[in-house]
Amino acid sequence: MPLDIVAVPDAEESAAFVADILGLAPPTRRGPFSVVHADNGVSLDFLQTEAEVASQHYAFEVSDDSALALIITS
Repeated sequence: MPLDIVAVPDAEESAAFVADILGLAPPTRRGPFSVVHADNGVSLDFLQTEAEVASQHYAFEVSDDSALALIITS
């Protein structure tokens, strides 16, 4: 399963936010990670750090219907 480790100041809050805006299940815990599982078998593993976090960019492919639904409900 492909994964990306996302360094953030607050792993639980960040993972919950991403899961919510993408319409995914709430994050689960795996060791020090708050994990968001995407529908395509990819996971985003959020790791809390006290170090300064550099700007990060993630892109997700969504269907036109999904994108429209996100825009309408936002």
